[in-house]
Amino acid sequence: MSLISNVGGSAVKGKALPFRTWNILDQKKNVIMLQWVIIVVLSFATVMMWIGWARTPKQLQVYIPPDLSKGITQKANAIPLPYVYSFAMQLWQEINYWPQSGDSDYDKNLNQWRSYLSPSFFQLLREEQQHKLQSGELARVRILQGMQGESYSIEKVKQLGTNTWEVDMDMRLTETKEGVVTKDVEILYPLRIVRLPVSLHQNPYGLAIDGFVRAPKRIKTMI
Repeated sequence: MSLISNVGGSAVKGKALPFRTWNILDQKKNVIMLQWVIIVVLSFATVMMWIGWARTPKQLQVYIPPDLSKGITQKANAIPLPYVYSFAMQLWQEINYWPQSGDSDYDKNLNQWRSYLSPSFFQLLREEQQHKLQSGELARVRILQGMQGESYSIEKVKQLGTNTWEVDMDMRLTETKEGVVTKDVEILYPLRIVRLPVSLHQNPYGLAIDGFVRAPKRIKTMI
């Protein structure tokens, strides 16, 4: 009896062995399929990441305003109003600074700061410089500076368009000739500032003076 039983048991085990083999093969196939799915998903994700990286800007420009005492949250390529005011104030002073004589300094300043002026305003100032040179109005020393207490405030800069601003500056203009003061006046300059697509190597600000919103207004005359 035991011999028959053993033979019968061996036969049953022999029949069960192929089923276990098939189950193992099925499991391996499932693992391989899962691995292929993972490979495809990772490959797709890699391609999408590469496309996103290729489309990102190679260079971002962030404009930092002069005063950071209160902290800021600044978006790339967005120009804060204090930055526009600071640009206008500094550049307009530089153009109107004639330490030796306007005969030579005005021409030198226009050439030096040409990239910070719009083409039309540069041409206007160039014509003015030539006219004053011929009439002898440049043979003098000039200093232009902000009036006492002049600084940025929110009402000083007005947004005229997407990339256009009006900057109102109260400034004091002093001219001397042979050591004698010939002009000493306080003037309101309403400058129009625009954003220009220029080389950052030539103009890191990306801004330019485009002229006057309206005629400058004399506030006070000392001399």
